Amino acid sequence: DLQCAGYSIYDGNTDAIAAQGDDATTDEIDGFQDGETFVWMIWDASEDLIYNATGTYLASMPSLGEFVINGISALEALETGPAVTEQLIEMNTGWSMFSTYILADNMDMLLIVQDIEAEVVIVKDYLGNAYLPEWAFNGVGDVVNGQGYQIKLNNAASLVVEGTYMHPEENPIILSAGWNILGAIRLENSPVESVFANFVDQVVIVKNSEGLAYLPEWGFAGFESIEPGQGYQVKMLSDQT
Repeated sequence: DLQCAGYSIYDGNTDAIAAQGDDATTDEIDGFQDGETFVWMIWDASEDLIYNATGTYLASMPSLGEFVINGISALEALETGPAVTEQLIEMNTGWSMFSTYILADNMDMLLIVQDIEAEVVIVKDYLGNAYLPEWAFNGVGDVVNGQGYQIKLNNAASLVVEGTYMHPEENPIILSAGWNILGAIRLENSPVESVFANFVDQVVIVKNSEGLAYLPEWGFAGFESIEPGQGYQVKMLSDQT
């Protein structure tokens, strides 16, 4: 999880930021470790938008964007991409699982999948509640960020969800004892082992849409990553966050 280890309000003038190192006397990682690469983000206060940013550094400075105790890095440029306001989710014919990291103005399942409604046979949540477009019946209710959903399509389709990006560090996911369907909130792929590392002894099995499994008790991973837009069936021995 990201934590702020240094910041500044930029007013157009040269400024310096003190990057805080990790306190090794505590279990929590609350600062940079030696050799760790800086991660940059910019908050636009006027629009309340957070941008991921990429820094390039002056070659004359020894640290070059990595934390070094008593070291110095100097930015040459800090470039941002557009703020995340939509997600494209590709779905295959037949059964699959999906999730979204976008909070739409209205999260009603009927509205979320309305653009591909003609292809939807059924959508189910982890409790078995169903959305049946043919019967105009929505037993699922609202889509929840961090949860995944099973869906059956007549044909492959592309779903676009527009709204506000739900940052993973601000939106913890609750996994209950028994079966769940996990949704992916991060923008990039995450190694499946790292996602469950904090409570790996409580994980029985994790399965993706293709039926490939991660079995931590046996040290076996049939797939590598938790991917944005996908859903994953997870069986837990206890409630975990």
